[in-house]
Amino acid sequence: MKSILGVINIFFGFIAGLLGGAAVMLFSHPIVKIINGDNHLLGAKDIPDVIAIANTYIVFTTFIFVLLTIAITGAGIWFARWFGISKDREIRDNMYELSTKLHSDSDLAEKFIKELFSHEEISNKIALIAKDFIDFELNINKTDVSKAEPFFDELTEKRQANNE
Repeated sequence: MKSILGVINIFFGFIAGLLGGAAVMLFSHPIVKIINGDNHLLGAKDIPDVIAIANTYIVFTTFIFVLLTIAITGAGIWFARWFGISKDREIRDNMYELSTKLHSDSDLAEKFIKELFSHEEISNKIALIAKDFIDFELNINKTDVSKAEPFFDELTEKRQANNE
């Protein structure tokens, strides 16, 4: 099998060489005329013709660079959008996976909670959320909220004692 692929590779290489040589022979004559200045279409007769040719070259070169810049900018915007979408999708997938792991593994959930409470800012936010939840539940049950305040303060003191 390798010998057949090798023969095919050599054959296509030979064909490519023939086509390349034929292209050089066909195009070499006009190219040589342009380079040597023998082409009467490109020959400048006086100074304004030279300036016109230079201006045309500058305009077309600028046009090509502008198109290239627009294409690169468009590709950059497309890649940034694509990476942003894939990043959001990856974050959602990771959050879902973390949530399922925390529900299935109690040791991991306990470590996660301890890590959350080790950060003071996060633990304060969790305490406020818990207080709001407790207040809401007490209001639903028509219980006096003032009785829950000492319970919440005791809970906060225990949390702070554990952090120290």
